[in-house]
Amino acid sequence: MNEKINECTALYWIWKNTSHDYVGLNHYRRYFYNNSMKNTGNYLNKEVVSNLLDKYDLILPETHPMSVEMKEIDRLRTTMDIHAFETGYTLIRKAIKSNQPDYLQVFDDVMNSHNIFVCNMFVTKHEVLNAYCEWLFSFLIEVAEEIDVSHYDDYSKRVVGFFAERMWTVWLRKQKLRIKELPYDEI
Repeated sequence: MNEKINECTALYWIWKNTSHDYVGLNHYRRYFYNNSMKNTGNYLNKEVVSNLLDKYDLILPETHPMSVEMKEIDRLRTTMDIHAFETGYTLIRKAIKSNQPDYLQVFDDVMNSHNIFVCNMFVTKHEVLNAYCEWLFSFLIEVAEEIDVSHYDDYSKRVVGFFAERMWTVWLRKQKLRIKELPYDEI
């Protein structure tokens, strides 16, 4: 399902196949920094992770508020084929309503907000990952199986993954977790 759900394929594998105390995910081109000093010698390391996860439940990328003129739903809509967006949005919303109804209003709020956690990057304790993945995959695989992306361009085929990227923010709005935001960069 990698074509449809992007890095959530790796997320699913980590969830089902690891038992380490700490788990995380970054991309082949995006990396966390230890702090605000952004240089290649300052990528997030094991010692910093260990110290931070003594105080926090979750390390996520810094949020980047958007201008008040553009909501998250508008930003996402402009990044891909409009039919892919509309289909993905309808299917994700329907699946959340069916499988996680307590999160439907939160999903709507996040999509109409101006500030989210991006990139599906994180480092956390395994029990936090388990709770998040149980929630996320209770509807994400259903959507990925239902959507036909064969007629979209390669970028728009990733529509389900793009919506999945917003799900950390949706899920976290109903959790009481201590979050440490760290800067990140693309290489």
